[in-house]
Amino acid sequence: MSSTRQLAAILFTDIAGYTAMMQRDEQSTVTMVKHHRAVLEKTVAEFDGEVIEFYGDGSLCIFTSITQAVHCAYRIQQLMQQGNPPVPLRIGLHIGEVIYENGKIMGDGVNIAARIQSLGQPGSILFSKEVFDKIRNHPEFKTVYLGRYNLKNVAEPMDVSALSNEGLTVPPKEKIEGRIKKISARRKLKAVRKGILLSTAAIVITLLVLFLPGLLKDKIRFSGSEKSIAVLPFENISNDSLQQYFSDGITEDIITQLSKIANLKVISRTSVMQYKGNRKNVREIADELGVATILEGSVRKEGNKLRITAQLIDAESDEHLWSESYDRDASQVFAIQSEVAQEIAKALNVKLTTEEGKRIIEKATNNVEAYEDYLRAKRLPLFEREELLLSVLKKDSTFSLAWAELANVYAKIPWRNLSEKPYYVRKSLDAAITAVEYGPERSETHMILGDVLKISTLSPALAIKEINRSIKLNPNNGEGYVYLAFAQMEMANFTDAEKNLVKAKQLDPLSAIMHGGWLTLYRYSRNPEK
Repeated sequence: MSSTRQLAAILFTDIAGYTAMMQRDEQSTVTMVKHHRAVLEKTVAEFDGEVIEFYGDGSLCIFTSITQAVHCAYRIQQLMQQGNPPVPLRIGLHIGEVIYENGKIMGDGVNIAARIQSLGQPGSILFSKEVFDKIRNHPEFKTVYLGRYNLKNVAEPMDVSALSNEGLTVPPKEKIEGRIKKISARRKLKAVRKGILLSTAAIVITLLVLFLPGLLKDKIRFSGSEKSIAVLPFENISNDSLQQYFSDGITEDIITQLSKIANLKVISRTSVMQYKGNRKNVREIADELGVATILEGSVRKEGNKLRITAQLIDAESDEHLWSESYDRDASQVFAIQSEVAQEIAKALNVKLTTEEGKRIIEKATNNVEAYEDYLRAKRLPLFEREELLLSVLKKDSTFSLAWAELANVYAKIPWRNLSEKPYYVRKSLDAAITAVEYGPERSETHMILGDVLKISTLSPALAIKEINRSIKLNPNNGEGYVYLAFAQMEMANFTDAEKNLVKAKQLDPLSAIMHGGWLTLYRYSRNPEK
């Protein structure tokens, strides 16, 4: 018996609820099945595919072109919805090697396509990462990442996305079910125990924030010769005091842009934000933060008009090294941030690498309205952020920083409501993976994924890999060094953890999270006196 192997785009269809419908109304169900069969026989041929087999309530088809397969799937769903009655069809797509034998095909790819289809709902088209990689640059296809799932009889977890073109159903992530492996009771118990440990750690850090930062803070003298900077909170001079979120956002984003420069020491946001409204002079602040220069400025935003002023000061001599005013349209806010970072690098004689130059001019999003709502969301209490962030992602579903912040929100919610932990851990992991998918060159996305991996998979090794990537993209990521130290401590690597906490203290000397890292190090390494 001869057989051949080939790489194929596999399309699997299934009529949802077929058995129950047959019991309720046999005649209508038979009509739907006939409509399903007639549509597939015609439409699959139109897109150069082949119907391999009908299963009564489903079918198996293959294509040589994945784009043709996706176009065909979309057309099939449109025609299914026009039926009388409409056919509640689910479609799954995958690319894989198949064994073609006597008009039938077999192979893992067929099994995977069927499993992916089972996660869908009537009117949905779901597909694997292999399919996504082939269509991601086709603007006619709109997609939504749903998450990573352990499918039955599939060895490795699979990334699953949905086509979100007009008229299609995108299954809510929290309601996805199907042929997914069950989590054992033992694993659930381990997750609960881990949650208790995390809750305890959160309580300790909260107490630390309230009572201990002043006791643990050491002054770090600056040399005056090093290339180092602290960006003080930009003053909001708009007529509308509610624009404070915008000026804070400008401050944080300039810090982020500067932090991408490896040869420049940049103090993290957590420490500099403590100087908002502070009356200390530049020399005192520089002394406390351990830097040679200070950047200060102001923001005025009136409608669509934006004015940003900035000045770089040598803390030792109080000399102005550089200053500039920008009068632009609000849509140019990202260009201003990039220009400020580039001008400061020139003023401090810091040479940018090619990769650093590219990262500095990279926009967070092309949607200014989404960006402003993202800044607003970050100023809201934790439990109020989700709704606004989801609204942001409707405006720009590829906004990686918004996905990262959403993952951060979901990761922290279980600490306050332990019974919901498994649900929110899964949501945080999905959001973090999506953040990396849309922002693979952003430090923030890898940092949140590393943090979530440590919580969700109990795998500090995986977390360390992602956090190291985050630090490579942003060498001044003080918070990243703390997260890295936490993961190393879980592996009993206290030597490297201490080195990273030293680095974190240099970059973020007033950070409560950093001091919490030291507290944890001393506790785990049995140094109670420290």
